[in-house]
Amino acid sequence: ALALPLETDAGTPFPGRDLILFLTFSVILATLVGQGLTLPLVIRALGLEDDEGAFVLERLRAADEVPMALERAVMSEQLASSIAASISGGSLHDMFRGAGRPPALAIAEVTARHATKRQRDLLDLPSTGIVIVERRTIFDDAQLPLERTVTWYAAERYSFQAVLMSGDYAGRR
Repeated sequence: ALALPLETDAGTPFPGRDLILFLTFSVILATLVGQGLTLPLVIRALGLEDDEGAFVLERLRAADEVPMALERAVMSEQLASSIAASISGGSLHDMFRGAGRPPALAIAEVTARHATKRQRDLLDLPSTGIVIVERRTIFDDAQLPLERTVTWYAAERYSFQAVLMSGDYAGRR
């Protein structure tokens, strides 16, 4: 961005140069500093101790050898070591149950956006590919966090259904 000229060939100030420089600086700052500053928040959200490490599991989920979703789960190293024998495949929830920490509550946010190049490559999406992004935290019966997960679903391969209930109707289900 600093390579932008101060003036055009006509001698007038380059239009929007200050804005371009400001936006470039902001993106670089947010990318480099923002991620470093949010790591302690992720560690606290997972209930990790200061001296306890975090384990990151990233895997490509497939059905009939068709890539369906890219998943990144963060959990305590202690929890990861208790499910290490089966961590390479299958359901994390089943693994947590097997370790005596069954999932009891999930809080999630779902959004959609254009896929990054890496996501398009891994999920075999076109250049205009869209991903559905789910960010969730899973808690056990003691309300301790088990994992914080971000999953990028290939939007063209999914359909979601939501059921909302309240009051007496929810109690009858």
